[in-house]
Amino acid sequence: MLAVKFSRPLAAKGAAMQVAADVPIACTLSSAELPERLAWIRLVTAQSLMGHRLDGRTLHLTYSRAARAELERIVAGERQCCSSLRFDLHDAPGAMELTIEAAVDAGADARWLFDQFLPQPTAAKACGCSQGACR
Repeated sequence: MLAVKFSRPLAAKGAAMQVAADVPIACTLSSAELPERLAWIRLVTAQSLMGHRLDGRTLHLTYSRAARAELERIVAGERQCCSSLRFDLHDAPGAMELTIEAAVDAGADARWLFDQFLPQPTAAKACGCSQGACR
């Protein structure tokens, strides 16, 4: 069992999300399955994430509407392997909104649990020139 976890059933629209504090922060994916899942989530994030806001142990994400089917599959998959995170995916005007809430005992680790859902920093160019300025 790996030390990551990301799932709960979707909350009813408008319902408060609560995560039980006694659910262990653990992932049931095998060490072979986890890298593929993380890569898939990062790809959808890189291609479709429009904005995000982290409030303590709650992450608010806004994706393009075109990502709806992929997000539904991601949330369904995360529900199967994880129980320490709660997901709320819903339609918003012109977008899809996903809220992920970590258990109370996640504390400062919540940011780490959300990493694959956050934009990844781009590597700086070795030459130090601005984007598109090198030949």
